Parts: sequence; C-alpha cells; structure tokens
Amino acid sequence: MDDRTKTLLEQYKTFADVYKHHFDLYVKGYVVYFGAMGALCGFLYRQDHGAASKLYISFLIPIISIVAFIACVQSRKWVHDLKSAMEKIERELGVESFPFTGALGITFATFCGVVALFLFGLWNVWIFRGR
Repeated sequence: MDDRTKTLLEQYKTFADVYKHHFDLYVKGYVVYFGAMGALCGFLYRQDHGAASKLYISFLIPIISIVAFIACVQSRKWVHDLKSAMEKIERELGVESFPFTGALGITFATFCGVVALFLFGLWNVWIFRGR
C-alpha cells in the first residue's frame, strides 16, 4: 500500500469517527430537547398554574425551538459536507459509498418535530395571551 492510500484511509477513518461522535451527540442533544419540551408541556397544562406562568412557559417553547432549529439545520449541513468529503475519498480508493441515510433521516425527522413544537408553542402563546 502506497503512502497516498494510507493517508486517505487514515483520513477516512478520522471522518468516520467524527461522524460517529457527532451523530451520538446529536441524538443525545435532541433527546434532552424533546424531554425538556415534554416537561414544559406538562407544566403548561397543569391546573395549578396561573395564566401568567402558562404564558411564560408558552414563550419558552418557541424560543428554545428556534435554537434547536438552528442546530438541526447546521447539523444537516455538516452531514452533507461530510458526505461530500467522504465520497471524494471513496472514489479515489474505489470503495463503496458510506450510507448517510440514517443521519439525514434523523435530522429531517427532528427538524419536523422542532417545527411542530415551535408552532405548538406559538399557538399556546395565542391561547394564553388573552387569559
């Protein structure tokens, strides 16, 4: 094996490791996000909270969702960039492409969930603003 091939293989392994760690952190981050949104929704519909606290909780949902939305878009862009970089190496090495369908599917699914929770939060702001 020549030096160029060794270098490409090392770079490919590094990309794969970074992908694995990024994907792991991404999933853990969104587990925390969806857990926090579930807790906020639970507080939102408790009977012992006043209208003002329900309104404040309602504002938190879209604000936190905006941050999650930005993270989701950036992660999806990063996955596409990594896919392009790995495909260049795969072509040069003559190996089969690594499937990124899982990461792209998860980022799309979380994107949809974040948008839904953002809209849900805005809807609750509209409901509780007049109470």
